[in-house]
Amino acid sequence: MIVAVVIVILIIIDLVLVVLALQKTAPQPATTPGPIPTFTSPASPVPSPSGTVTPGAGAGAGAAAASPSSTASTATAVTGVAGDRMLSAVSATEAWRATAGACDGAAPLLEHSTDGGVTWNAVQLPASVQAIAGLRASTAHVAILGATGTACTAQDFVSTNAGGTWSPSSDPSVAGAGLLSGSVHLTSGSTVAAPCSGAFAVFEGNTTTTVLCPDVLVWRSGTGAWVHVPVTGLAALTVNGSSYTIARQGVAGCSGIAVDSMVAYGVTPASTLKQLGCASKLTSNGGGPVAIAQTGSDVWLWGGSSVARSLTGGASW
Repeated sequence: MIVAVVIVILIIIDLVLVVLALQKTAPQPATTPGPIPTFTSPASPVPSPSGTVTPGAGAGAGAAAASPSSTASTATAVTGVAGDRMLSAVSATEAWRATAGACDGAAPLLEHSTDGGVTWNAVQLPASVQAIAGLRASTAHVAILGATGTACTAQDFVSTNAGGTWSPSSDPSVAGAGLLSGSVHLTSGSTVAAPCSGAFAVFEGNTTTTVLCPDVLVWRSGTGAWVHVPVTGLAALTVNGSSYTIARQGVAGCSGIAVDSMVAYGVTPASTLKQLGCASKLTSNGGGPVAIAQTGSDVWLWGGSSVARSLTGGASW
């Protein structure tokens, strides 16, 4: 009897275990899945620029020094003695000349010739102009870099009717570079300190700038370093394509004003001059101001009380 009871109990236990196993393996009702976790890394900081970027220098030392136009002239300092001169040639028969004057001294004078320099006619300047720092003429117009008002402020003026009327210009290149209040006013509109003592004239071409001081020509290409070239008796300078035409005083063998040539590119302290000619009939009043201008093979030279012309590039006068 007892054995039978035990057997029954074991059978009941087996049935219970089978039921539990079936419940664990039965399919479960569907549930909404939880969100997939995401991971966000912090953004890397973008470094801020530091310091100031300095633009590279301008054209290299081998750049040509072609003038902006064949009628470009050399400007002279308006802060020097009254009588400093400028000359701009348009052709073999037409040219413009000016005495700079000074803001605190003598009045400037602008003149025009159409007969090869035989006669010169005075031209009325804008009323505000106290001195002239730059001059450039062409067949279309004449332009000056004027020093205006009591502050001697730089201002360009242009006339298209031979000086009959003038209009202010916002183009700093129209009259070329100039020396004003001891600084070089460039055709870009910027101003730089004169690179030598006693600067009395400046010329700026497309890629080069030349400043004249007593017995030294100072040259640079673009915004590169200034190069100092010794030139005894240096008096005036103009440009002829890729070379400079230079006027000198007190040169042995020339009783008047000597005219030489020098390459206008790749200039070094050892650059040399090539003799062109001698304007023996001109004097410079014991080292007084001289002006020179060139268009093609026509060269105009102003020394003392006279203007001479060469139709041979300066070889004969």
